[in-house]
Amino acid sequence: MRPAIEIVEGRGDMPMVRVRTDLAEADVYLHGAHVTHFKPAGGADVLFVSDKAIFDGTSPIRGGIPICFPWFGGNGPSADAPSHGFARTAAWSLVDLAQKDGEATIHLRLKSDDATRRWWPVDFAFDYTIRVGRSLNIDAAVTTASPASFELALHSYFRVHDVASTTLKGFSGGRYIDQLDGNMTKDQPEEPAIVGEVDRIYQGHTSDVTINDGHRTITIAKTGSTSTVLWNPHIAKSQRTPDLGDDEWPGFLCVETAAIGEGRIDLPDGDTHKMTLSITAS
Repeated sequence: MRPAIEIVEGRGDMPMVRVRTDLAEADVYLHGAHVTHFKPAGGADVLFVSDKAIFDGTSPIRGGIPICFPWFGGNGPSADAPSHGFARTAAWSLVDLAQKDGEATIHLRLKSDDATRRWWPVDFAFDYTIRVGRSLNIDAAVTTASPASFELALHSYFRVHDVASTTLKGFSGGRYIDQLDGNMTKDQPEEPAIVGEVDRIYQGHTSDVTINDGHRTITIAKTGSTSTVLWNPHIAKSQRTPDLGDDEWPGFLCVETAAIGEGRIDLPDGDTHKMTLSITAS
């Protein structure tokens, strides 16, 4: 029998941690500390990865759970700064692999160096711990040695049967920034439905979210995050996105655990900020 947790060559010959236990399966690339696969025992894939995703060791991987840090989107320090920061394309170090009570734990770390200081002049350590069991649990801890302000998002792509008929719970009564309408702030009186392209940042949002596509329910719980991003590119943007298939958009929905915009993290004296994400499918 092969080991329950092991280092293998993944796509593009990139190093990948592969977990295969009685509780679940998972794949985690050291490139970007990127979780690309999670499937609980007896269930189906929870995460979506595009058939056109690029696995070349330098590009971000389209799908799974990319890490956006230390800024989100185009909020970098200059026009040529990489979108969503440098963490999702960095080579992370493997600190430890462990197994206990059927659960596998993967501890990865990213530390500041000359390459990161080019974009963000802060000394930091980012510890990222992934626990694979009946649920997928992620602990993200960023420690800075000096005053720092940053954004952080776990840009999760969830696989759904058909996004148009998928229902959401956990957003009603909130407010969001509509990035498709001049960043206007709008109220969310009812639960949102995906009837076209959607790109929203819900601020002051700490609630659990559930996704129900008629076949299963995915529950997303978090701490250390007061922002949640809801995103689907729909038809036109999919056609403009080279590493996403034109007809793949109905099969996924991004619900992103985040600390961005007004919810960004400020560490005035240097400290540690912890964010957690728990994903359960039933």
